[in-house]
Amino acid sequence: MAEPWDFEAFLTGITPALTRYCGAVAGSADGEDAAQEALIRTWRCRSRIPNEKAAAVFAYRTAYRLCVDALRRQKRERAAWEALQESEAAPDSLSERTVQVLRQLSPADRAVVYSRVVEEEAYRTIAARFGKTETWARKRYSLAVKKLAALLDEGGKNDEE
Repeated sequence: MAEPWDFEAFLTGITPALTRYCGAVAGSADGEDAAQEALIRTWRCRSRIPNEKAAAVFAYRTAYRLCVDALRRQKRERAAWEALQESEAAPDSLSERTVQVLRQLSPADRAVVYSRVVEEEAYRTIAARFGKTETWARKRYSLAVKKLAALLDEGGKNDEE
């Protein structure tokens, strides 16, 4: 049977290094989130982890995967941002195609995307407006961007046919 290990001491020792690692891989804000989430997941699985060395491996592996997810999310967000700005008419206007695609999103999704992309509001502000958590705002935005990208891609394929 494995000897019990002190998770609190492990957490104190690994947090700064893991946060720096994630910041370097995914960027500062997303890296911090990834590090925190990796440590939470490590804590949840602590009963199955035999020692601190295995916990560190688990935490870093989890953090890496979360950082990769964050980078993919950043890429999708950039694509959605570029799609929203594809119009060259006036700086504050959107192309007709983009407006049509935005109308296909639910009102809540449109509000979240508009608030985040056009108004450049923080997730905390968006969440407060809806009376939800910051995690909800991040997830809602991520899902809305995926829908928007899929709809824009679908429209582009129809234009080519």
